[in-house]
Amino acid sequence: MKKVLGKVFGRALVAAMLATAMLLCAMAPGLASNNDAWAALLDRTVTAVTQMTTQTGELTVIGTASVAVQPDMATVMLGVSVEDVSVAFAQARVNQTMQSIVDALQALGIDQNRMITSNYSVFPTYDFSQDSVTLRGYQVNNMLSVQVQEFALISQVIDRAVLAGANQVQGITFDTSKRNEIYRGALQSAIAAAREKAAIMAFASGKQLGNLRSVTEGGQGMGGFHNAWDVRADSVAGQTSILGGELDVSAQVTLVFELK
Repeated sequence: MKKVLGKVFGRALVAAMLATAMLLCAMAPGLASNNDAWAALLDRTVTAVTQMTTQTGELTVIGTASVAVQPDMATVMLGVSVEDVSVAFAQARVNQTMQSIVDALQALGIDQNRMITSNYSVFPTYDFSQDSVTLRGYQVNNMLSVQVQEFALISQVIDRAVLAGANQVQGITFDTSKRNEIYRGALQSAIAAAREKAAIMAFASGKQLGNLRSVTEGGQGMGGFHNAWDVRADSVAGQTSILGGELDVSAQVTLVFELK
C-alpha cells in the first residue's frame, strides 16, 4: 500500500515540478539578467525534476487543443409570463398565448417535436409594506425551448414569437451539427500536442521517452457557449438581428510515458 501511495504521490509531484520548470524556463531569460537568484532557482528546479523522474521513471503531460467552428443550429429560450389576481385566469391567458406562439412557429416550418416545455411555474405575488404583507395575485410562467436547425430562421423565430405574445426571451445557445466529428479532430490534436510537450520535457531533463503507459481523456468542452452570449439582438425595422460568432470545441488528454 505504501509503495502504491508513494508512486501516485511521485507522479503528481513530478507533474507539478515539471510544470514549474517550464514556467521558470519561460520567465527566467528576462528575469535572470536582473537577478541571478532566478537562474539559481531554475538550476535547482531542473536538478530536482531530474532526480524525481529518475526515481519514478515516468513523465506525465497534459495536452489541449481547440477548433473554432461556425454554428449551424441553435436553441432559443422564450415564453410567456402573466400575473393576475386569479390563478385560473393567469393560466388561461398563458395557455392561450403559448398556443398562439406554437402556431406561429409551426407556420415557419418548426416541427412541434422541436418545441419543448423547459419550465412551467405558478407562484403567489405579494405587496409588502412596513406593517403588513398582502397577497397581490399569482404569476404563471411557461418557457419554451425551441430547437432551430436552420440558422437563418433564428431571428424569425424570435420575431414571430414576440408578435404572437411572447414577453420572455431568455437567451440563445448555439451549437454545431458536426460537433462529434470536430471533437475527434481536436482530440487528435491534443494527443499530438501532449506528445510534443513530453519530448521537449524529456530532452530538457536529459532523458528519452519510452513506452506510453496510459492515456486519459479529459472530456469534451464547448467553450463557445460563452461566445454565444456575444450575440446581438437588436430591433431594426421590427426585425431581430442575430450574430452567432464562433464556437470553440476543445479536447484535453493526459499521457503518462516511461522515461529512459
